[in-house]
Amino acid sequence: MQLKRSITQEGKTIMSGGYVIRDENGQLLQAGASSFKITSILLAEALALRYGIQQATLDGFRNIHIEEDSKIVIPAIQENIQLPWQLDFIIRDIKIFTSKVDQILFIILLGEANFANDWIASLGHSIPCSL
Repeated sequence: MQLKRSITQEGKTIMSGGYVIRDENGQLLQAGASSFKITSILLAEALALRYGIQQATLDGFRNIHIEEDSKIVIPAIQENIQLPWQLDFIIRDIKIFTSKVDQILFIILLGEANFANDWIASLGHSIPCSL
C-alpha cells in the first residue's frame, strides 16, 4: 500500500489523500482518494493513512506493507514519538485497524519514489470533501 497527501490552492487550501494497494508482484489491486477540509499537512497525512489502512482491513488484507513519506506520523504509530493532541484520535484509529492484521510493515519512502500515489492523491481534489 502506498499513501500520499496533496495540497491545492484555488482560493482555499484543501488537502487530499490517496492510497494504492498492490499484490506481492506489484499488480494494482485497488486505489482510492479523498479530500479533506483541513489545512494541517500532518493531519492530512494521518487521515490518508487511516483511510488506506481502513480500506485494506475492511477488504480483508492481512499482510500489509505501507509505503509512506511521512517521517512524523509513522513513528507516532510505532509509539516512537508523540504527536499534537489533535491527531490522537486518528492515531488511535490507525492502531485499532493495524491490530486486526497478521503483519504490518511501515516503509518510509522519499516523496519522489511515491509517483503512483502522488497521481492518485491529486485525484482527491476532484472529490467532494469528506471531512
